[in-house]
Amino acid sequence: MKKLKEIREKPFSFSVEIVLPIHPKYAQAIVHGKKRYEYRRKIPKRSVKKIYIYETAPTKAVIGDAEIVSILKLPPNRLYEETKEGGGINKEQFDKYFSGCKMGYAFKLGRVNVYSETKRIEDIGVKTVPQSFAYVSSEKTKK
Repeated sequence: MKKLKEIREKPFSFSVEIVLPIHPKYAQAIVHGKKRYEYRRKIPKRSVKKIYIYETAPTKAVIGDAEIVSILKLPPNRLYEETKEGGGINKEQFDKYFSGCKMGYAFKLGRVNVYSETKRIEDIGVKTVPQSFAYVSSEKTKK
């Protein structure tokens, strides 16, 4: 099998942390180990080392975080074929999400840390829930 094109193949010292809003069914699939890839139409320009999982309504809270092993960048059909086993989404949902996109992205998730108590988005240094993602200040998250 041909090697996947990975945007980031090894950690960088300047890696950032971001928060991603994720629908409850997908957030729960991540924390239970059934979803090992998080799909996105757009990603940050900077290398991402960790995502904070913000579970959208009705929960409206940060429920955990996940290490990013790599980021895949491929045309949507190929991206689905390469990640469908751990994507946690069916082909119809995938195609609807990536409709009109020439390129798709998938965060390959590593270790997932589920919080015993959820956090407010403000607790991680983010003022409002982002549409796609927001950078997180690492100083704020260490408190």
